[in-house]
Amino acid sequence: KAGSTAPRPRPPPLFAIPLAVFLLLLVVPLAVLLGLSVGHGLLVAFQDPAFLASVLVTFLGAGLAAALAAVLGTPSAYALARGLLGGRLGTVVEAVLLAPLTVPHLVAGIALLLTFSPLSPLYPLLGGVPVVDTFLGLTLAFFFVSSPYYVSSVKESLSKLDPRLELAARSLGAGPGETFARVVVPNLRGPIVESFLLTWARAVSEFGSIAVVAYFLLGLPLLGTVMPASNLLWSLYQSEGLGVVLGYAGAFLLFALIPLILLEIVKARPWRSASKA
Repeated sequence: KAGSTAPRPRPPPLFAIPLAVFLLLLVVPLAVLLGLSVGHGLLVAFQDPAFLASVLVTFLGAGLAAALAAVLGTPSAYALARGLLGGRLGTVVEAVLLAPLTVPHLVAGIALLLTFSPLSPLYPLLGGVPVVDTFLGLTLAFFFVSSPYYVSSVKESLSKLDPRLELAARSLGAGPGETFARVVVPNLRGPIVESFLLTWARAVSEFGSIAVVAYFLLGLPLLGTVMPASNLLWSLYQSEGLGVVLGYAGAFLLFALIPLILLEIVKARPWRSASKA
């Protein structure tokens, strides 16, 4: 009938039940945390200058790491997606780029620490680079653990981009660099922004590697000594207990949801369809 709306589809129980259990296992702990944090210092955390400074440096470091992943990862993902490195070499390079996904993050932090330490064979070259307890070290740790998400996400989007667009540009005289800059990147605007936000969100949540490399950030302009947010929460948990850290954990969770909310907003924009045209 005119004006009638189709009934909303419902998944069969075979799929609905696992989905419901999956959601419960993920959502319930976070809901419990937020609910309890309201009466245990949530507002206090939002008024604590030390906590707000820790969130600020965490988001800035994670954002820079995601930006570096975008600059280096977009052409890298393109080279892998289009097989520019050859079959076997491309497989090896992709495995290396994605290897941090399987490395325990505490181990990643130790590896970064050793790379810039006097024990490293690269120390004559890298010994003067200030990494330990610095904003640079924080950013490098964030990059190490989160950049594979960017490469993987953009490479998947490239597999959906029609290569005939690139062939057409090349037939008109465009070189590889011009084709990449004027054809590929504009058609990947949405996926690039989405991958950036996903990488940013992953970096914000990091703890293991930065606990080794950048537990404290020393001598930051205007801020002095600051602990990244995850380190601050861990320190409060160890020294003050669950009752004190609860409000701060709830507050940090709300902050950490910002990149994911932005990601959903970006996904709803019409530019996402550009790569599918």
